[in-house]
Amino acid sequence: MPRLTKKAASLGLAVVIDDPAFARNLKVEMRSAVRNPRLLEALTDVTVAAAQEGQKFKHGRKIGTLGPWRKRIAAMLKRDPALKNQALWEALKAAPPRGWTHIESSQFGERFEGPTGGHEFKPATFRTYASEERQKLKG
Repeated sequence: MPRLTKKAASLGLAVVIDDPAFARNLKVEMRSAVRNPRLLEALTDVTVAAAQEGQKFKHGRKIGTLGPWRKRIAAMLKRDPALKNQALWEALKAAPPRGWTHIESSQFGERFEGPTGGHEFKPATFRTYASEERQKLKG
């Protein structure tokens, strides 16, 4: 566990890095730290100390794990490596991952919208994923 600096201790800042609410609490503290430069400096010291101790990230996807789109593209290309992008896109339109909806609009173009707001999968991202998965198959 990283030690608190004298600045952090003098401000009464006691943070337990292993606490799952650490990131949430840090966000709140950072908002109030904008008005208090000493607190901001102390919080920065604590996070740098945690980084130097090698604290692992506990949230997010594990390294090497694929998302729903990349999994689907990789599986289709594994079955038929000669599949062209247009045919692959049409196959994805016919059967998108669970919760995703295909949308075509004159304003935003063709895309998939995710199960929660703010998630999009556009043709440009699709082409990048398809290209990377083809390169992985070639070895």
